[in-house]
Amino acid sequence: MPDSETINGYPAPIRGAAFYLLLGLLYIFFADGVYRQYYAYIWFGGNGPSLARNTAALLGSMAVSWGVYAVGLLALCRFFGLSKSALGLKKPAEHIGAHIASGAFLGVLVYTLNVWFVTGALYLVQQGSPRAFYAFHWSFPGLSAVPNLFAVLSLLNVIVIAPVMEELTFRGGIYTLLSRRIGVRWSVLATSALFSLTHLTINKVFLSGNDLSWVINQFVYHFLGGLLYNILFIRSRSLAAPISAHIAYNFCVNFMVRTLV
Repeated sequence: MPDSETINGYPAPIRGAAFYLLLGLLYIFFADGVYRQYYAYIWFGGNGPSLARNTAALLGSMAVSWGVYAVGLLALCRFFGLSKSALGLKKPAEHIGAHIASGAFLGVLVYTLNVWFVTGALYLVQQGSPRAFYAFHWSFPGLSAVPNLFAVLSLLNVIVIAPVMEELTFRGGIYTLLSRRIGVRWSVLATSALFSLTHLTINKVFLSGNDLSWVINQFVYHFLGGLLYNILFIRSRSLAAPISAHIAYNFCVNFMVRTLV
């Protein structure tokens, strides 16, 4: 049996019910990141006619939102004894290229399948029609002209920074902690569900007028993405693969236009 100071050889200063209570509180701390950033953006004076003011507001909102994640990650490391190796940040450099390439490919593939089967199924339920297939093409609105700083920061925020911070939190932090307590299988399901619920906040579910079919669609949509990121993290033991897949997935969300056929 592990002693009171370690679990499977890892530091475990928090045990029992206190472990899940503290992890739950930290999860609430992480949740609702999109709306936290939006409200901070408005608070800093964004969404007005001035591009310079909007850019400054975006920088401020990014600092607030990702600052919250950084504090939460530090808390995970401090209270639960997570090391860089446990977070998946230490891996031989010769494997990084393969992890990035495989992650990017699978990110695009899973996004495409997600749209076909999840969004297509939702349309089928709502419209009662078997026409539930999509054609795809790439579109880069706003990038044909010289992009301004606001546009570049917005893309970096959604496509790069968000995947990095979320993968550090959910795969590197929450999955690693849960896997020591409840095993790999249940940890994958729990982490994927928590990741999905983070994208289904009180604002989106109860305050935006979305119906139940939309809520189910979005939950499954993000849950399947979470499963992919977890599997990549487990197989590679590095965050390079899930981060790459998450970046590719978010890139598709923003630039791959789908048309019902």
